[in-house]
Amino acid sequence: MENVSVIGCGFMGSAMIQTLAKNNIPVTIWNRTPEKARALAQPGVTVAESFSDAFDASPVIMFVIADMDYSVTHSLLESKKEGLEGKMVVQFSSGGGEGAQNLKSFVESSGGRYLDGVISVEPKEVGNPDSAFFYAGHASVLERIRPVLQVFGEKISFVGDDLNKLSMVEFAIGILTGLNDMALFYVHEMFQRQNIPLELLGTVLNHSVIPFLSGKAKSLDLEKAYLTVNVMAEGSKAMSEVMGSMSIDTSLFDAMAKIFEPGVASGRGEEDVYAYLRDLPSSESDSA
Repeated sequence: MENVSVIGCGFMGSAMIQTLAKNNIPVTIWNRTPEKARALAQPGVTVAESFSDAFDASPVIMFVIADMDYSVTHSLLESKKEGLEGKMVVQFSSGGGEGAQNLKSFVESSGGRYLDGVISVEPKEVGNPDSAFFYAGHASVLERIRPVLQVFGEKISFVGDDLNKLSMVEFAIGILTGLNDMALFYVHEMFQRQNIPLELLGTVLNHSVIPFLSGKAKSLDLEKAYLTVNVMAEGSKAMSEVMGSMSIDTSLFDAMAKIFEPGVASGRGEEDVYAYLRDLPSSESDSA
């Protein structure tokens, strides 16, 4: 398999570096804070003294850094523009959109090939065969280094050359994981304060919530929700009262009530929530 260079030794970069080493894939690493890179030194892992050294060491350059608009990656690659011919650049940084497209154009106009990746798991799940990674960009890069990418997670999805589609996948993951983390916090607090075994929460998630969400994801536009605006308005109000009685912050459920209570007041209480939410004006429309 290809030897690779990894730029970035934060939580996710470290997990990926250690996974590569565990799978006997030679890796050269570099980080702007040298101490972070040196802490990861082990057999099969070479710590580069500079970005230039890391870039020159491998045909595959993976970026795993905090770089929302990809400007840091772009600047680093600009310094090695003449050496991009034949290189494969894989960008795992969160971001996308115009920045990703600009970076792709720069790499390919300089003779390299570009692949954008989205990580959908926590660092501790990197290397789990069931972990999912999503990619867009140059298909030949994906096929060339697929054996390397599979050590991170075998659930590989390629969405084509359109980086905007990959950005939407990343936003979807962010929305769903963010909202679910918040919901899980509230449920966890309720269970703990009522001395309900947390094993029961695991059963609720694995055998009720996850199958429900998976089913709805496949048919969101094809069937009505069983939840009505009335149910959501009353449920939000009830949840706020329950949380308040246990001295847990109620702001999330207060905000939800503000979304659905106007629907009840306007006579749309019996409508399903999907139809109602689709008709809500955007914030831009509100401010116009």
